[in-house]
Amino acid sequence: MDNKYFEGAGNIRISEDVLCTIVSVAAMEVEGVHAMAQRSGADIKGLITPKKTAGKGVRIELDSGQVRVDLTIVVGMGVKIPDVVARLQANVKQAIESMTGMTVAGVDVYVQGMDTSKLSGKPPAVQEEEEPPKE
Repeated sequence: MDNKYFEGAGNIRISEDVLCTIVSVAAMEVEGVHAMAQRSGADIKGLITPKKTAGKGVRIELDSGQVRVDLTIVVGMGVKIPDVVARLQANVKQAIESMTGMTVAGVDVYVQGMDTSKLSGKPPAVQEEEEPPKE
């Protein structure tokens, strides 16, 4: 498919907000992704480059009919981050391409945090072992 999106009697234009929604939904489908997150700081680069931020943690760049996605996520505790990110990239790419017909040039992922809510309030390295019962 050429990236002109001609079909029937007119053009098809897909809003960047729609692309951000597709990306967010596809990202949250991946096991190990706990949440989307805003990248820390205002990301000054976003003020001077033609990128759109419509959803929390998602930035879309359209260039010559191709889509480049920047994602910021929080992963679950105990996951293998490279495995989660690889599944996330594949799922986002597949979702955009199958739903829009657009070509995905890349999916860049920034892992900003890890969900530790299942811990007892202390990082694993600081948790104390229970003392054996005294006889």
